[in-house]
Amino acid sequence: MKKFQSTKEGRRFLLAIVLIGLASLNTGNNLIYLIFSLMISLSVVAVVTPLVNLRSLDCDISFQEPIYAGTPFRVDVTVNNRKK
Repeated sequence: MKKFQSTKEGRRFLLAIVLIGLASLNTGNNLIYLIFSLMISLSVVAVVTPLVNLRSLDCDISFQEPIYAGTPFRVDVTVNNRKK
């Protein structure tokens, strides 16, 4: 399993999920429960979708010559899909 790195917006969204979850438990309002469940489902979909779609891709990056600062260089990127 690959390591995930969260962005600043992702951490804010997770904080909002926690705060709305606590608010829904505190008030017992059904609308807040619906918003909380929508946010949880969006988070799960955002994690599972890349895992399913990108797990069988292999990426290879190769450089043809030495790389020096301030000079253009060529990079060969090869992407192989192992899915049938």
